[in-house]
Amino acid sequence: MQCRICGETDRLTPYRVREMLIGLRESFDYFLCAQCGCLQIAEIPPDMSRYYPADYYSMESHQQVPAQHTGVRRLVDQLLFLDAGLLNTVVSALVRRLRPDAYPVQLMPLTRDAGLRSFDDPVLDVGCGSGDFLFSLRAMGFTCLYGADPFVAEKIVRDGVTIFNTDVGDVDKPGFFRLITFQHSLEHVADQRGTLAAAAKLLRADGMMMVSLPVVESYAWEHYGTDWVDLDAPRHFYLHSLRSLKMVAADAGLVCRSIVPDPSILELLGSEQYRRDIPLRSPDSFMIKGREQCFTAEELARFEALRETLKPLGRAGRIMMYLSPA
Repeated sequence: MQCRICGETDRLTPYRVREMLIGLRESFDYFLCAQCGCLQIAEIPPDMSRYYPADYYSMESHQQVPAQHTGVRRLVDQLLFLDAGLLNTVVSALVRRLRPDAYPVQLMPLTRDAGLRSFDDPVLDVGCGSGDFLFSLRAMGFTCLYGADPFVAEKIVRDGVTIFNTDVGDVDKPGFFRLITFQHSLEHVADQRGTLAAAAKLLRADGMMMVSLPVVESYAWEHYGTDWVDLDAPRHFYLHSLRSLKMVAADAGLVCRSIVPDPSILELLGSEQYRRDIPLRSPDSFMIKGREQCFTAEELARFEALRETLKPLGRAGRIMMYLSPA
């Protein structure tokens, strides 16, 4: 075996990881590289189609496009999305209280660190699936939105959103995008350097790339090991460390500007469920039955309290890394 990130051949710790999202329970060989810290699949299966069923969550087709937000709701969304330093003011606090579950609240770090300030800023979402993120941006007023995903059956042009059914390397818009996002998609890609390099060519000189993904430096990996839900064998080829992700980004001509922890309750509930040998799509899963039916009130309270401790970098199982041209 050889690490595909740094080339290390000796200090590779092996692991066996089960497929547990669908519940096939097939085992796959992974290894952790002591040199760069990346946990990766030893051999990528030649046919991945059976591990991406038609109802795989990111590929579920839209039954309807979200309606354009209007009135007070749109004003609130725009205040949140285009906040220019008002986060500590009474106005911003009130807005966040009014709409705590709004997409703009969840993505505030994205807009703050990426510096989006115009609704005309071109955005590309790589591995976008059916385009939930893009259509949500469109509903808030963004006008220049693109996606790229080779697993989309056909090109989509709908309500101001264009999704190419192709790899990012085939998107012919060099130096065009203000923001390019990889939202839990890069870990599914075999060619890490080539994919990032292709995306980097599409960025403006002052553009930003945001990569969100699970990272191995986390409580969930340390505590749950091969039951860690975000291992997601065999779909996740790479579970990066901060070091290994920065390495492949640098090779693509990108430099890390900031890292934002992005903890999720899923990394606890899902991992706990895998430890109990319950697949994520099992009828007995909390994703199907509901949290209250699968966990006691005491357990849920403990998980919620634990999630609060995952906010610092190095504890959260998920991060958002912001990269710009070197």
